[in-house]
Amino acid sequence: VIKGDGGDRRLSGVASSRPSYVSVQSSEQSSQHESQESSSDQPAEEHSEAAESPAESEGSHASSVSPEDEESAAAERLQHLTRQIFATVSRGLRRDHRCVLGFLVCVHSERDVGRVAEAQWSCLLKGPRALEDISESVRALGIAEVAKTGVPPAETPDTYYFPQTLWDFIGVMAIMLPGVFAALPAHIQQNLEAWKWALQEPPVPLEPAVPQNSPWDKPLDPFDKLLLIRALQPA
Repeated sequence: VIKGDGGDRRLSGVASSRPSYVSVQSSEQSSQHESQESSSDQPAEEHSEAAESPAESEGSHASSVSPEDEESAAAERLQHLTRQIFATVSRGLRRDHRCVLGFLVCVHSERDVGRVAEAQWSCLLKGPRALEDISESVRALGIAEVAKTGVPPAETPDTYYFPQTLWDFIGVMAIMLPGVFAALPAHIQQNLEAWKWALQEPPVPLEPAVPQNSPWDKPLDPFDKLLLIRALQPA
């Protein structure tokens, strides 16, 4: 109802026609909204399909890599990382300390892959006290293997060439590593002059002083060779 100078006028026709306009407008808006939702859903589906395809391709690529290749790649990464760490740490060390660090890095790398046994490492570090690291059963087996070659005396056969401490260490090596050194004490006792002669020779760098044609005058495991040098030529 509009009030004015001419009195009241009723716009019944306008009022009755308005709901139809509103309903048409709302239906158009809803149809536009549905079309926008459908258009927005389609790129999302396309994006998810595009995201799945690289994953599927990566999975197929990973399945084509053999376990040997994976182990080789991991070993190369570990070797590269070890070199980087050594180069970084050694910058702050003196030259002789760098040699010690390099030796420790190499030994621990060899221990991780099983090329250096714990018995070898213990013998090198502790000498005669290395027997403390093995059980009674392992010690008994080692003593039995040594006894097969002859029972070595507890006292050294020569205090000058084989001081008692070194003689004890030779006995420990024979017990802890019988596969290599079980016969060493008996061989020294039975061929004492040949061993003295070998020890009198000028030392060869990184080579143990052993008599010619002895069981140890042959290519040895590098770590076993190092143990022989420690036992016979500690200086």
